[in-house]
Amino acid sequence: MAQTAEAKTIEEATVTIVSPQGRPDEKTRRYDRQLRLWASSGQAALESARILVISGGATSTSTLKNLVLPGIGEFTILDHLPVTYADAGNNFFLHVNGIGKSRAEEAVSHLAELNDSVKGKADTRDVNAVLENEPEFFLSFTLIIAVNLSPEIEDRLAQALRSGASTPRDTVPLMIVRTAGFYAMIGTQIGEHTVVDAHSETPPSLRLDNAFPALLEYARAIDLDSLDSTDFGHVPWVVLLVKALENWKQKHDGQLPKSYAEKQELKKSLEKMRRRGDEENFDEAVAQAYRMWTPTVVPSETRALLSDPSVTTITSSSPSIFYFLLALSHFVQQHSYLPLVPTLPDMHTTTDTYVELQNLFRAQADREMLVFEDCLKRAVEEVHETWEERESLGLGRAEVKEFIRNAAGVRVFKGKKWGSVEPSEIEASDQKPVTALQNELESGMLPAPAAVYLAFLCSADFYSAHARQPQPTEADNQLLTTYATQRLANGGWNGELPETVTTALGEIARAQGSDIPTTAALTGGLVAQEAIKFLTRQYVPIEGTCIVDLIRSTTGTLPF
Repeated sequence: MAQTAEAKTIEEATVTIVSPQGRPDEKTRRYDRQLRLWASSGQAALESARILVISGGATSTSTLKNLVLPGIGEFTILDHLPVTYADAGNNFFLHVNGIGKSRAEEAVSHLAELNDSVKGKADTRDVNAVLENEPEFFLSFTLIIAVNLSPEIEDRLAQALRSGASTPRDTVPLMIVRTAGFYAMIGTQIGEHTVVDAHSETPPSLRLDNAFPALLEYARAIDLDSLDSTDFGHVPWVVLLVKALENWKQKHDGQLPKSYAEKQELKKSLEKMRRRGDEENFDEAVAQAYRMWTPTVVPSETRALLSDPSVTTITSSSPSIFYFLLALSHFVQQHSYLPLVPTLPDMHTTTDTYVELQNLFRAQADREMLVFEDCLKRAVEEVHETWEERESLGLGRAEVKEFIRNAAGVRVFKGKKWGSVEPSEIEASDQKPVTALQNELESGMLPAPAAVYLAFLCSADFYSAHARQPQPTEADNQLLTTYATQRLANGGWNGELPETVTTALGEIARAQGSDIPTTAALTGGLVAQEAIKFLTRQYVPIEGTCIVDLIRSTTGTLPF
């Protein structure tokens, strides 16, 4: 009976830790679903993480709930305030019987119940005192999440992390979270962050536009005319595309189709190879026809990364990922494409045929891996005296295979600074939300993240001037409007405040900096999601500032 071949087995798709008895151990059973998302390497990164959360409010504990459950190594809550009636009313991890006690200690006690493998600590010092007397305290953490701090403390903390790092690469990532009623804002500060696996939804290239010799020979050996109807209906679509494209190239001087008309002509020639109209393998081939005329190239983001100074000028202290990138640069210079990833998608064929085809791709991938290792050896020897150090540098065969599998998704993000700007930068700083606001108004886009972002900035201006949150009074609303007008004017805005801005300012004043459970629950999930991206170095983090608007039940991202 014919079968539809699987792209890969469960064992290949996930990383499973097996006990000597042959059954998954307790940790694997507990974390099975998330291991399918970030594998054992990501889980190991989580379990070695030390996270500091400043504030024990509702958003802080909601964030930690989503980090404790998947098994981070250790967390600390830094908060000198006691539990109040308001805390017991809006925070699921603070109870009435804890009123008057340390908010940090009470929150840690209840969060620790979620996962006994996670260590929780409470630090009851004032963050101001720690910044003043022990700024190096913050440098010992893997990630810091600051929630609803005053603008001044945010700036001091961000500056302390930048000053304490010997290089941008060593800067502890900082996440800044602000909430106000049904609004929330999430920002970040990073020195240099590397994503080793972006988990791109784009399937790896099979390079069918220029099939490697073994695949071409395999396709040529299949005589479609001599096959019976059963075997004909199970010729893999990869083979059908290779044969169709080879026929096209023979008639067009070896050239790929370029115009739309030529591509459609090639597609029709593929259709003419059918015997019946219900052959599933041909349906798949037609759906994948774009692979015939899509040229195999190095993605633009990858090519730009390979020319980055952190890649071209590696040192003995460079992380292993940069050795891999330098080796990839050497490989691309030789071949103009990335090493082959031997992952085949599902296709309608027999199991035996699928295995034969998969073995072809694996053999070619192994050959290219050896070439890549030669490039890696060259990269290592540019810095170190001997290639024998590869294992100690994290450049072993297993790591090579993992890098090649993820090479197209490696990303490096640099230099996002949080905090007050220099006087000479004020105009440029205010121009960014103005530009975003103009784009929103011109497109009629709702929600209006730039308007909410501006409202948060004005709330910070108000707090800096008055040491309190704005309230829904005429005087405070007028002050917020004045701050907004000034910021927009600095950025080149002419005219009255847009309605979206005045609405956002009104909500900010009405909320009075409140940290309500609904906003805390959603925002805590978003913050934890981004934190996991930073900790595992997998998946692409938000580039810019995320704005949550639960009045309209929407989120938006601003590129600054």
